[in-house]
Amino acid sequence: MNKSLNVELFKIEYRLENFIWCSGRSGSTTLYRSLPNCYHTHTFLYFLNQNGVEWNDIEHSYNFDLFEILKMNVKDFNSDKINIYDVYRTPVERKISAFFQYLDCVVKNNDIAVLLNEAYKYQEFYSFDICRITTKNFVSYFTNKIDHLIELFLYFFFLKSDNYYSFLEFSEYIDLSFECMNFHHIKTDNFTFTILKYDQIMNWHKQIFSTTSQKIEIAMCNSSKSTLFGFLYKEFMDLLYIPKVIFDLVMKSNIQMHPLLPICNHIDVMNKFMTYDEISSYNYHWGERLVSTKKDYSLNLFAKNLLL
Repeated sequence: MNKSLNVELFKIEYRLENFIWCSGRSGSTTLYRSLPNCYHTHTFLYFLNQNGVEWNDIEHSYNFDLFEILKMNVKDFNSDKINIYDVYRTPVERKISAFFQYLDCVVKNNDIAVLLNEAYKYQEFYSFDICRITTKNFVSYFTNKIDHLIELFLYFFFLKSDNYYSFLEFSEYIDLSFECMNFHHIKTDNFTFTILKYDQIMNWHKQIFSTTSQKIEIAMCNSSKSTLFGFLYKEFMDLLYIPKVIFDLVMKSNIQMHPLLPICNHIDVMNKFMTYDEISSYNYHWGERLVSTKKDYSLNLFAKNLLL
């Protein structure tokens, strides 16, 4: 693909008030449904794909970015500002939410066989024989074996998927020193940036009003509890134990999902949004509160996942 592709091809042809620039499973759809005159995307490369660029054709660099597109909208519609929103959600909870959505999509798109073939590569880590599961009994099996559903999450999904933090794409434009705040807000010439926290979702309407004077009602949607396995969500959260070696591997490893996106890791990002005590409590809850179990996870599992 031509890296000098004309930015005019990507114009948003209506007046924007709010631009949701937010990673998936963080409440972005709820924000989109709650705010007027909105556009919703996750990253620059996701925006390109939304507007007709095939994933395989996306190059490593371009001579424009999302800010050029937003500035065109301000100029074309003689706007004062565009409000840009992102949401921070803690990584384990976000991965769990993504897992429930993934299962939902797999069943609805008749891709169970694809999942089972991929999951079989990790058979040595499961306490059950994944060959006993078929496209016909997939839902009923994991509905009745939540402990096995947790194993599928840990050894197949948790290490193979990853999160991305959209605000890193606009970190050059704003000061990211906002530790200990319930939300972050800053104004520039053309934009206001608001980074909300997912665990404050019931207060978003107040926080948005305090910074932009927009009166809104939060339209909750796309919840994990509404997915096919959603009725197991609370029990899943209560029973989940992440072996410390796996927790540390995910939290401390560098992430770069595409060369267009910045390198980061979960610990560095968490340090921006949480206090030392909050981080210690979080690490204890997910990675330290239980003693490591029967298996030694470290060697083969590392080799098959992030350290390859």
